[in-house]
Amino acid sequence: MRAATDKVAKVMADADQEMRDKLAAYEERLEAEKQAKVDEATKIAEEEQKVTVRRARAEAREECGRRVREAEAEADEMLQKLREERVERVKLRAARRLERQQAKKLKKDEKEKGKEKDKEKDKEKEKRRAAKKEKKEARDYSMSSDGINERRRRRKRRRTRRAEKESMERDRDKDRQRRGHDRNHSMSRDDSRDCSRCRDDSRDPGGRGRRQRAGSGAGAGDAELQSFRERYPMDDRAFGDLSGAPGEVRQRVITQFKPKR
Repeated sequence: MRAATDKVAKVMADADQEMRDKLAAYEERLEAEKQAKVDEATKIAEEEQKVTVRRARAEAREECGRRVREAEAEADEMLQKLREERVERVKLRAARRLERQQAKKLKKDEKEKGKEKDKEKDKEKEKRRAAKKEKKEARDYSMSSDGINERRRRRKRRRTRRAEKESMERDRDKDRQRRGHDRNHSMSRDDSRDCSRCRDDSRDPGGRGRRQRAGSGAGAGDAELQSFRERYPMDDRAFGDLSGAPGEVRQRVITQFKPKR
């Protein structure tokens, strides 16, 4: 009985030892598998970490490049604005300088105009003074005996011219009446005279010049020419030409001349 019990106990002890050995082996295998999984997970984590680090670095580089580009664009924009502002300042200074020059020129022109106006005013004052002086001298002269005699001579000349004009008009009317009365008789007489003149001209070429010189003596006299000159003033040359013209021409000028208005 005791031997059986010992045998059972020995079998139980062997079974426990075998169980413990199996458990130890199983634990070792589990520990190995666990370590392998841990190592694999560590490797995977390290790989993921490396990928993450590379991705983060790439993103960091991209962000840095983007920020650098933005900073360069902002710097270029600021430089462009500074250039534009500088150009605007230069233009503004040039415009102000031009305005100052124009203002100075206007002031100078106004001063020149003011000086010219002052000169013109001075000239007008001098003219008024001279006119007043001349009027005063004329008044003094008219009040003197010479002035009275001069006025009398002027009135006399006006009366003489008026009388000469009236006499000329009467003579002109008489000549018109006589020419109208003798027109019919003079036509036949002129025809015969023209025929005889043609014959005389053919015979004596110098007779025509003598007749012209003889006819030039008839016409306006010296008194009428002097009266015409006083009525219509002219220079000595024109008066000499009129005096040297034939009588018919002088008479026609004196009777038909009308000045342009």
